[in-house]
Amino acid sequence: MRKDRESRRPQRRGFDDDNYSPPANFGYAPRESSPRFEAAPTGPSVSATVKWYNPEKGFGFVQLPTGGDAFLHVSVVERSGNSTVPPGATLEVRTAPGQKGMQITEILSVDSSTAVHEKSRHPRPERSYPPSDQAAVEEVR
Repeated sequence: MRKDRESRRPQRRGFDDDNYSPPANFGYAPRESSPRFEAAPTGPSVSATVKWYNPEKGFGFVQLPTGGDAFLHVSVVERSGNSTVPPGATLEVRTAPGQKGMQITEILSVDSSTAVHEKSRHPRPERSYPPSDQAAVEEVR
């Protein structure tokens, strides 16, 4: 004898949807978002010079007094109350080791007076124009 399909009840296979919670250990550690810039600033402040910073990309690099470079993230710039830092500006910063090297953890001050202005950084080449021939212009009249 066959039972009608309508008379069958759906089977629940040993798990309750309403009270489901995943196992405590899936066999892997939860992935941390990278990079993290909320670390507490540590160490003494140092003077650094902005090599370049692109607010559209959200990062840049500064040169440290030790001669190395440090990563500068947009979140650190914005936390300092700035929207950007110009190339050549002198920053008073705190640094810490990051995932791929040194990174800036806090900007204490920005001195834009040392910044390289765009005109002096990329001077336009002087154009050389051929001397005008005034005689030829006067003859046409």
